[in-house]
Amino acid sequence: MKVTAIILVGGQSKRFLGKEKYFLTLNNDRFLDRQIRILSDLSDEILLITRDANHISRFTDYPQVHCIPDIRT
Repeated sequence: MKVTAIILVGGQSKRFLGKEKYFLTLNNDRFLDRQIRILSDLSDEILLITRDANHISRFTDYPQVHCIPDIRT
């Protein structure tokens, strides 16, 4: 059975001082990097759901994931 992990990165950063949480770091490790690293061991593929098609370009450093814009766009 194929296992797909989904990470939602489509927020507008309104509640977190205008900063995108997935690019924040803790102990020199970006939140998104940590999620991808952990989920890579647990799943066959990782999908990043972004807020729109223009937002996809922010994730070119992650060739191992598939970016999909939110369906509302």
